[in-house]
Amino acid sequence: MATARRERNVVLVRLIAALVLLAAVDTRRVYAQESVPIFDGTGLKGWKVEHTKARLREGVLRVGKGNGWIRTERPFSDFVLTLDVRVGGGATGGVFVRAWPTFDRVSSPNNGYKVTIARDRPGDVATQPPGVPTSPGFTAWRRLEIECVGRTLVVRVDGSLVYTSETVENPQGHVALWASSGEVEFKAIAIKEYPAPSWEAPAGVRTQQDGVAFPRVRSEVKPMYTFEAMRARISGRVLLTAVVLPDGTVGEVLVRRSLDPKYGLDREAVAAARQWLFDPGTRDGQSVAVLVSIELAFSMK
Repeated sequence: MATARRERNVVLVRLIAALVLLAAVDTRRVYAQESVPIFDGTGLKGWKVEHTKARLREGVLRVGKGNGWIRTERPFSDFVLTLDVRVGGGATGGVFVRAWPTFDRVSSPNNGYKVTIARDRPGDVATQPPGVPTSPGFTAWRRLEIECVGRTLVVRVDGSLVYTSETVENPQGHVALWASSGEVEFKAIAIKEYPAPSWEAPAGVRTQQDGVAFPRVRSEVKPMYTFEAMRARISGRVLLTAVVLPDGTVGEVLVRRSLDPKYGLDREAVAAARQWLFDPGTRDGQSVAVLVSIELAFSMK
């Protein structure tokens, strides 16, 4: 069965398992990290070229001559992506977000959210969904900002809001650059990631702030990859919140940062975490229930 196509077009201008302590309620924007470059202008470290051509010149990444993309090696969840974009004559291109590396018969990506930009013609634009506002063309360098948080996608050009949607389904995925019918130039590419929303401890469950000695992992179970997720080439990490009970077993488990609710990786991560055993957490020498975070990795390497 072929991978279901999940491409959303936004046209602008014609355009392992590691135990970690739980932070203590959705504070993603408040505690976002600083924006960091993901393209340094000198090489393609951290990027992968698939079914397209990409070249560097004077700190600018030029993409074109292919149906594919150049994508980040790692996926991202909640973030603000900023980059400068300029479009060559006759070219069309843009950015994919929350995308997974599957392709159709002509090597075009088919599972992600696609922002499309074109050189000029700021007049009537065919948009999907209809009604997306337009703004001036990209014949000169323009600043593009794409924010993904939860199911919300927001696009700005030079600080002006041009598109918003609340129907994003993929909780994570790669960032990718693409172009067709010519070259599109990209530079100053940076990303600011938001932390996962945290969860308040249930009644009677302790946290780090309560002065407890934290549980220690005694045995762990690795999650199983589902066939459907492997076929969709989904890889990354699921972040869970779990209650370690006074006997060292795992009670309630919640998904804090989802990777794949559709093909079963979230489910498999929860099932694996429930089989972990701990030396229980203690307070004043007594075993107590403690809230912890568990991060489980799915890798196809």
